[in-house]
Amino acid sequence: MEDLQTFSLPESVSGTELDIRLARDLIRAWRADGIFQVVTGPLQERKILDALEVSRRFFGMSLNFKVQHVSDLTYSGYI
Repeated sequence: MEDLQTFSLPESVSGTELDIRLARDLIRAWRADGIFQVVTGPLQERKILDALEVSRRFFGMSLNFKVQHVSDLTYSGYI
């Protein structure tokens, strides 16, 4: 997949014509390719790396610990 569509996101979204066009373009890319890229800056990159590290630590924990975080009511959990 070397031809992924890449998008830059605005600082905020307020429903302008540009926001709506961006939303439609994101949906179109996802429907066509099943994936798209988003440009990130240094702050976002740091948050992504931190989140991945926390995820690795969590998934490295025992199954007995992880099953405590599954809800039978919402069908949500650690997976």
